[in-house]
Amino acid sequence: MKIQPDKLIKRKAAGFTLIELLVVVLIIGITVGLVVISINPDKGDDVKAEAQRLQELIKLASQEAILQSSEYALEFSDDGYRFLVLVKKKWLPVEDPILRARTMPGSIRIEVFVDDERFDFMKTEEEVNPRIYLFSSGEITPVDILLKADDTEASYHVITEISGKINLSSDSEQP
Repeated sequence: MKIQPDKLIKRKAAGFTLIELLVVVLIIGITVGLVVISINPDKGDDVKAEAQRLQELIKLASQEAILQSSEYALEFSDDGYRFLVLVKKKWLPVEDPILRARTMPGSIRIEVFVDDERFDFMKTEEEVNPRIYLFSSGEITPVDILLKADDTEASYHVITEISGKINLSSDSEQP
């Protein structure tokens, strides 16, 4: 039995091959995946970025304190922080646009631990917020600053040491 050439051509052109269908499904899957990722970013990344920003700003302010031979401070509030400089025995806000006052974005919360005790911002007895002092000698007040978001388990610690060292770690890295 001989197959005629025009019948053979008709069979090949009758539909899509399995490989062609798999390629189309793969392209659709990748496109949908990219759309989902861009619509719903990971909140843990926001917390990490904010913790890294705080760490770098503390380093910068510490270097400024050394270079300017001035005393700097980082003051925390329940929703953000600001840098201060000591001028004629008075603490004034830093006018540098990089070291400006900042508010925590969205659902990111900040907790400050001084001597392993959590500072309570809701105290009504005193209206003094915790401060980290950045001395012109390069020393920094030891403190543990915890940044975390309400809607994610991700949290990061910015830990300062008296020697001037500033560390960043996540709770998953804590012992």
